[in-house]
Amino acid sequence: PPAQGDTARQRPTLVRCPNWCLIEVAIGSGPYESIMECELISYEHRLDIKHAELVRSIVFRNSRGQETSILTRRVASMTAYHTCAIEYTVKPLNYSEQISIRSSINAHEEPRCLTVLEMGSADAPDKGIYMVAQTMTSKTLVVMHVQHNLTVGQHHMMTQHRTESSADCISEVFQFQARQGISYCLHKVVSVFTSQDRDALAPQTAGVVSVGLTMSDHLAKLDTSSEEIQQRIKVLRGLSLQQIKKLTSSYTDKSALLYVHVCKPHAKRWAELWERADIIVDGDRLTQKTCRLHAYHLLTAASPNASSTGTALPYSGLAGESCGRVMWDEVVTFPWYLTKFPEVCEAHLQYRYRQLAQARQYARRLGFQGALYPWHSASTDEFAEPDMDPEESRQYHVNSAVAFNCWQYWEATRRVSYLEDMLGEMIMEIAMFWQSVATYSAEDDRYHIQGVIGPDSFHDAPEGYTDNAYTNLLAVWVLDRVKDVLKILDPEVARELREKVGLTPEIEARMAEMCCKMAIHFTEDGVIEQFKGYSDLEDFTVEEIRMSNSSSNAAADYRTIRALGKTTTILKQPDTLMLYYLLSPAEVHAMLAQLGYYVPENEVEFLRKNYDFYCPRTSHIMPLTFSILTKVAGHCGKGDYLWSWFQEAAKSALMNRGRSQTHGGVHCATMAATLDVICSAFMGMQLLPDGSVLIDPALPRTWQKVHFKRLMKGTWFSITVTKKKVRITVESISDSSCSQTVVVGASRLSIGSWSTVTVKHNRASTVRHFYDLMAKSKFIRQSITTSWFKRPHRIMHADASMNYQIEALRHCLQTLTSVTGVEERDRCIKKQLPLDSKKRINMNLYY
Repeated sequence: PPAQGDTARQRPTLVRCPNWCLIEVAIGSGPYESIMECELISYEHRLDIKHAELVRSIVFRNSRGQETSILTRRVASMTAYHTCAIEYTVKPLNYSEQISIRSSINAHEEPRCLTVLEMGSADAPDKGIYMVAQTMTSKTLVVMHVQHNLTVGQHHMMTQHRTESSADCISEVFQFQARQGISYCLHKVVSVFTSQDRDALAPQTAGVVSVGLTMSDHLAKLDTSSEEIQQRIKVLRGLSLQQIKKLTSSYTDKSALLYVHVCKPHAKRWAELWERADIIVDGDRLTQKTCRLHAYHLLTAASPNASSTGTALPYSGLAGESCGRVMWDEVVTFPWYLTKFPEVCEAHLQYRYRQLAQARQYARRLGFQGALYPWHSASTDEFAEPDMDPEESRQYHVNSAVAFNCWQYWEATRRVSYLEDMLGEMIMEIAMFWQSVATYSAEDDRYHIQGVIGPDSFHDAPEGYTDNAYTNLLAVWVLDRVKDVLKILDPEVARELREKVGLTPEIEARMAEMCCKMAIHFTEDGVIEQFKGYSDLEDFTVEEIRMSNSSSNAAADYRTIRALGKTTTILKQPDTLMLYYLLSPAEVHAMLAQLGYYVPENEVEFLRKNYDFYCPRTSHIMPLTFSILTKVAGHCGKGDYLWSWFQEAAKSALMNRGRSQTHGGVHCATMAATLDVICSAFMGMQLLPDGSVLIDPALPRTWQKVHFKRLMKGTWFSITVTKKKVRITVESISDSSCSQTVVVGASRLSIGSWSTVTVKHNRASTVRHFYDLMAKSKFIRQSITTSWFKRPHRIMHADASMNYQIEALRHCLQTLTSVTGVEERDRCIKKQLPLDSKKRINMNLYY
């Protein structure tokens, strides 16, 4: 929380729980050792992401020359998600002496965000210690119960132990006579419950959540000495003790309480998660490492347990204290979870639906219809209305992100009941907001959205901007979905939904008109203008600014670019290109045509024009930009750039590229986008309009083999791609009587459940690869050209990553047909063709 007297608005962030990890050791009658002040003989700190276990090994020598080895292993259980455990092994190396081990729950840490209400030892002997605390702002109750077991080998060790307490700290101390070379192991098992946990809701207040308030909102109104608070503390303490008992229920003696009994099922559960989440990349160790690092952080930030805990997709991971917020970039994080762990997406949508009542109220306060979600909110339903910050209060585009995720989930699952109960209502309310926020101008016969700020927060004028392209086009996309929703739903359900959201025939007609008359602005060169007046700003490229900045300090570089961003064309991230991350070039092209804008270029050439304009003006300060440009470069056929941007995105967290600020928490959207790009861009896996699955791989040069699993339309696919073959296994289909249609190159396959098919393919992933392929074959067959142009999905669905061959063929044929002055049968040209910035190839071309 802010300091006393600070009027700055509080942002929802995670609060440090009482520190349950604190364990100290004292040798003989000496004080508890401050290990980092002793002489370190060896030190190893390792995170085992395969088993989600933190291991630390220390050998130190104190001032008396006594050498001690300490090995610590720690897990937060993925199986029993209220449980954590530590195995703390002490081994005297050159002495025999009395050793004291003090294990604590400590809430006395800065910044102070907790008030300790109770602490002490459990009622019965050997039942451990506990602490009850409450957060200062949200008034969330946190209860921790700790139980210990000291062992030598596999045997329980009878020792003297006592309880100690000090300000906001409760400890249990174990004393024993240690012998040289013998290992002594303290097992510490912790159960954690909060008043946010759904299984902690009392019947009399369980309905509070359903009307849009959190349990913390309810508790915040109560005094800590009230009967209800005391009753709730009693319930949480009971749940905490019960959690410990569950772990030992199948064992009869004290030795049952061992670290391994928490760790073993935890490791088994992680093996199941890795079976879905892992991407195996042969031939590129760095990519392999970053893929697993990203998947690990995403699984810890929002695991399948989210369906039980009711949490949402966070902005950043648990590696820092910036986590706890949900932001607009959920639209980038969502696809990875949807194709790996759809239950996480379901929990996230339920979270958004619980916020819908508050979103309606917020829109009413601003004078609009429908619902308006905040730019950021707490991951446990807390609704932060950003009244004091113009940058945040005008970022209406988060509404489209919520609607986009709703529609993605519907397309992936086809669950009509879910569309009726939640998704349809959210999409309709967001559409109602967009039609109310837009204003009609008779001067140009267009609808305009004024006073908004897009994802590019460099341009954050207090009054906002008019007709942000990202905001306007996605608003049109949402309005188009209204017709689809009403068509899918049962007529009676659709009628009830119209009445609930207030969709009258007049409003429906206004929506239809907006879908044809929304304003989009273009520069003189025919590029989509990020917002009205963007091209009037002073034009700079990032390279020009960096060359003029004498400082080599990255922070100073950022400050210079950030300051110039308000008055120049420099971007934090390119809003216009972000459109192409969410929508295909064909969809954007079709929307512009629907709005009555004529674009002379085809969809790929038009995207290239926008890419070439915005890329030099993008600061690349935010790591998410790398992921966006990776996919966009693939769409517009820039294969070499695709690989460069992908490498930057993959390294951003590992090497703290840009302003990724990994010390505050890794950026989940960047990590999820990087993993999704591997499957969607490099493997070319996507759904076609007819419901079939396209696999169109283009492996980078060093990759020899890629293996992954992906869920699409309720079907699990296991895919293995090499340079020449694609191996497809359909592991399960929701309807076992049906088969799944898969398109690989020119092959259209019908694959039944639990069947495996191997298909040969030869894919040119870049223009260079294509020319190399043509050089080997020595000719271009007309039948190949014709087959590519005749495939409907090549033209209509327009994923430009499929158009490398087409563009290369066009280049060759245009070069040939431009030769004049010779007979057609003798038409020939010797020409140098550029493959990339570093290489050219000599070709003799004959028509």
